[in-house]
Amino acid sequence: QVGNCGNMNYLISTHITTPFFVRQDLQDPVVGNGAIALGSNTREYGQLTYQALLALPNIGSTAAEASNINFTPGVYGPNCRQHVALLSDIWFLRSTVKDASGKPVSFHDALRTWLSGQPVLIVDTHPATLSTCESTEPGGG
Repeated sequence: QVGNCGNMNYLISTHITTPFFVRQDLQDPVVGNGAIALGSNTREYGQLTYQALLALPNIGSTAAEASNINFTPGVYGPNCRQHVALLSDIWFLRSTVKDASGKPVSFHDALRTWLSGQPVLIVDTHPATLSTCESTEPGGG
């Protein structure tokens, strides 16, 4: 579709055929502020992000490139208002989201689980009920 090349959600959910893992905060202040500037609000942004993350494991049957997708993406969606997680021990190792069994899982542990070949779909609710958000680090982003 013309005009969707800049829409990251569209590209990820329809055209990426290489295995990938998504970590997206439901209240990401960087991406969320961009959506709000375009006329959305924090509630709508959080709900749309939540729905998009939950739909990702189905891309093998719903994507435009479905015939070329032979994997299930890993999905981790905290609700902590944190944009960057890989560069911080707090957000990568210590903050958690409870999985379907109620076990708190860090981004690190979710990524390791997915890399070992197991499916990962861990997404907080909106508003947040499953995330444990550590206090922010100076300059943590």
